[in-house]
Amino acid sequence: MCSDQTLFTTFLTSISLLADLTLIDGDDFFFKLNHVRSNNFRTHIVEGRYFVDKSYFIKELVEDPAVVTAIARPRKFGKSINLSMLYYFLTISGRFPHLFRNLTISKDHWFCRSHRNSHPTLILSFGYNSWTTYEKALDGMKQVMSKLYDRNKYVINSVNVTEAEKRVFNVILTKSGTHTETITALRLMTNLMSRYHHKSVILLVDEYDTPINRAFFSGFYEKMVILMRTALQPVIENNPFLFKAVIVGTTLISYEGLFLGIKFVKMNSGRELKYSQCFGFTEKEARGVLLHHKYPLTTMDTMREFYAGYHMGNERMFNPLSVMHCVKPDGQPLAINNLWVKSADPMDFTDLMLRHGILPIINAEILLTGQDIYKIVTAAIEYPKIANQEVAFWSYLTLTGYLAFSTPASKSNVTDQALRVPNREVALAFNNAIKAYYKHYNTTPQYEVFKNSLRNRNSTAIKDCLEGYVNKSTPFFHGRNLADFEGLMTGILRGVERDHGTVTKHREGDHTSTLTLGPSGNSTEKLVFVLTEAKAKEKATDAKVGVKKMFLKFCRMFQGNETILSLSMCDGLFELRLDVK
Repeated sequence: MCSDQTLFTTFLTSISLLADLTLIDGDDFFFKLNHVRSNNFRTHIVEGRYFVDKSYFIKELVEDPAVVTAIARPRKFGKSINLSMLYYFLTISGRFPHLFRNLTISKDHWFCRSHRNSHPTLILSFGYNSWTTYEKALDGMKQVMSKLYDRNKYVINSVNVTEAEKRVFNVILTKSGTHTETITALRLMTNLMSRYHHKSVILLVDEYDTPINRAFFSGFYEKMVILMRTALQPVIENNPFLFKAVIVGTTLISYEGLFLGIKFVKMNSGRELKYSQCFGFTEKEARGVLLHHKYPLTTMDTMREFYAGYHMGNERMFNPLSVMHCVKPDGQPLAINNLWVKSADPMDFTDLMLRHGILPIINAEILLTGQDIYKIVTAAIEYPKIANQEVAFWSYLTLTGYLAFSTPASKSNVTDQALRVPNREVALAFNNAIKAYYKHYNTTPQYEVFKNSLRNRNSTAIKDCLEGYVNKSTPFFHGRNLADFEGLMTGILRGVERDHGTVTKHREGDHTSTLTLGPSGNSTEKLVFVLTEAKAKEKATDAKVGVKKMFLKFCRMFQGNETILSLSMCDGLFELRLDVK
């Protein structure tokens, strides 16, 4: 790779720079955040900007036998510029060998002769955060398809285009098509382009999940999934005009969501070795950025502290957006500006953290002490489950870059993943969420109060803390069985393990669980929590007097043989009644 060099070119093809700047559309493209940066590959090269060579991605992708590949990486990890690079290398609509003259891919002469500017290629983006209602999304879809048709309107000049196809083409171009015509426009375009060039088409789709993510937070997720599925499914499933499709985004929407019924989409989440170095900066590449801008290598420590910490495959990767925006010409002091956090919608992350009770906040406080948390993380998610399922919640935070795997993929446990805050920049987002939580729920005792109450064996303070935590944790904790309450209590106690020893669990039959907090052995310093589920008869009796199905009857905490407190939980009302001994 030629990752440490600046790439210049003085040659301009007949296609104007203005045409390049309108090639791909979307809120996340061109000059967003900083006019000096661009996600258009050609602009980068023509204007002589520093460029980290990722051109090996082109060959890896083209030679991948998968017809449809969905790739997820955290925000601002170079997905858009990589797709732009793919376009300029592959598209048959122009000749751009000069753009790749100094890149690794140009050394593979056979591959370049076979594929460079040889494929009909379509590229489009759904990176529009302005689609905040379903009506705006419908209008936005018409605009995306209209711009796609406008950029490729030469295909309508083919001799074998029917009058009916010309009519549909014109209504899509003028944004006056019916709903059916709009959502099938992408399939029609692959058909027309393939017939014009007598070759199958490569489709590049950027930020496919941005409208779905926005719809989830704006309350029309189900409608948006159906809209995106009906637009993409006809073009990627059983399409004889399609050679290959690459779909990139921040998250992978599960088969039950966007890709329902489509069985051949190959998903790449970043844990796989394939494409592991294609997005983000490796250690070597980040070092090259510093050297090019005349920084001493001692500044790598600062760069790692603020912007590294992501494991992709077996590589530790840096956030490229923040790296490129913190360097200044001629070794001027690094501008640590937390751009990755600032470029997100702060309400998305904070809203998620606040709506799920105390456990995410406790986990955030654990993470900010430098400890790992252990969660099940899936490669693909179902958005609706983020609201009330712990696995989906932690998977979303990991896929979007707020959390990172603590170990490389080859050393990971498939069921219980060690997660951490990747760097100090992302830690800022968690700090802000913690502050927002305690400001919003100002009657909830801070976790530090709970830790101190355990340290001092202050049963009254322990009671107040547990009562507040349970009553604010209804989204994840429904009290429907012993395992629910056991999971809540375990999560609360995890954060005090450093001071008090490991939490261990022991089940006694189906109705009793014992959580022990403390050092191994027979130490009297242990704290023992005994959780006892009410029996069926007691549940029925309690229901008669207006208590809604008391599933969990007792939680007693012991130190040695002394009962420090006992409590009972009422399902439905989410009240916690404690009897302090």
